[in-house]
Amino acid sequence: MAKAPLKNDRKANSSAKDPLGIMRLMRISAFASSILAGVVLFAAAFDLGFADLRFELRDFALVALAVMLAGIVAVAFSGSRIAAGEIARVREELELAKSEIAGQNAALEEKIGAQVAAADQKVEKFLGAEYERLKAENQEYRREIEQQRTVEFSRTSAEIEQLRQRNEMLQEKISKWAIDSVDSVVMNDRIHEA
Repeated sequence: MAKAPLKNDRKANSSAKDPLGIMRLMRISAFASSILAGVVLFAAAFDLGFADLRFELRDFALVALAVMLAGIVAVAFSGSRIAAGEIARVREELELAKSEIAGQNAALEEKIGAQVAAADQKVEKFLGAEYERLKAENQEYRREIEQQRTVEFSRTSAEIEQLRQRNEMLQEKISKWAIDSVDSVVMNDRIHEA
């Protein structure tokens, strides 16, 4: 049975082709440009320069305002894109966990089958009083195996359900965050228009 790659290998593979890296970079640059535009607007509005910047910066105020608004919108929407990427990553991890669990279950069944076959051979070998003792032992092994299988199934089902619930929770948060972001931008626009 082939072993699954280590977590560090997964991180190295995902960082080599990280599609969200561009989104993160765009979000950081949009945030920085919004801050810079805000500083220019603040300096123009309150004449914070040494050489009467109010008249020099007045012409750039509309450009700075447009850059600031575009940056705010870019930050809002790139955040939802990044979160969607995180959800996709969690889904991939869930699928990987499912395949690992399926592999472990197959190996466990194979091991159990080998143990049962070996026990049957021993029973056939020892006839008489030993036969009854081995038969009881075999039944005990079968019960333990069934208990292990039931416990493993319950555990994996619980893990899958937890991951599914976490995925749904993240999707709800992303949806709420995106709606709240757009609503706040719209409300800010309305306030500024009034």
